[in-house]
Amino acid sequence: MRKISLLVILVLNFSSAQETLREIRQQIKSVEAEADREKSLHNQELKNNQAHQKVFQEKQASFQQQSKSLQMQIDSLQQELKVLEEERQKEQKLVHWFGNRRQRYANNLAKTIDSIAPLMRKDFPVQNIEAAEALSDVSEQLRNKIIGPEEALGRVFDLLIDRTQMGYSTENWTGFLSVGGRSIPGKYVRYGAVSALFISQDGHEVYYLDKKAGEYAWHSVGENLEMRQWFKDALKVSEGKAPPSLVILPFGGISMGGANE
Repeated sequence: MRKISLLVILVLNFSSAQETLREIRQQIKSVEAEADREKSLHNQELKNNQAHQKVFQEKQASFQQQSKSLQMQIDSLQQELKVLEEERQKEQKLVHWFGNRRQRYANNLAKTIDSIAPLMRKDFPVQNIEAAEALSDVSEQLRNKIIGPEEALGRVFDLLIDRTQMGYSTENWTGFLSVGGRSIPGKYVRYGAVSALFISQDGHEVYYLDKKAGEYAWHSVGENLEMRQWFKDALKVSEGKAPPSLVILPFGGISMGGANE
């Protein structure tokens, strides 16, 4: 009986030991599985890190290549800017040179215009003072850079053309002639830019414009009846009161005894 009891105890102890051993083995398997899982995760993480590292290296290499390319472009642009700056400086010097040359030309042109103005004052005395003042105004504006040489030349040419065209026109008008301290009412007659007459309102006084020693002056025909008739005929033709015809007009110089025509 005692042996049986001992056997039972041994069997129970063996069963308990087997159970314990099984639990230990399960724990070992569990630990090994966990270790394998950790190892797998570690390997996967390592692979991911390697992939990330590769991607990073590729991106870094691409960035370095882009940076190098950009630097080359920057260097190229800087070189182009340097060339452009050199060209700009050359153009500025050229513009400055042309500006100085243009100003010298403008100053010389202004001097030329100034030299014409006195001649215009001595020209045929019909709007000649206005023309001379207009020339002086053009010269002043040119010197003050208000207008350029092109506009100045255009205005001078227009003025000279107007004076030239006046030589092909005829006009008459009513006005006063100042002579000998008197103001005589009457009519003026102008034929071109070579002859001008004045006949008083009452027809008693007749004058003609004469030029001597470079100066224009009004002269009376006095009692020269022939000249009086010539000038009155010229007035009628200019006013349309007589048909067109040849008329005798003074120009250059004229004497009381005759006329130059």
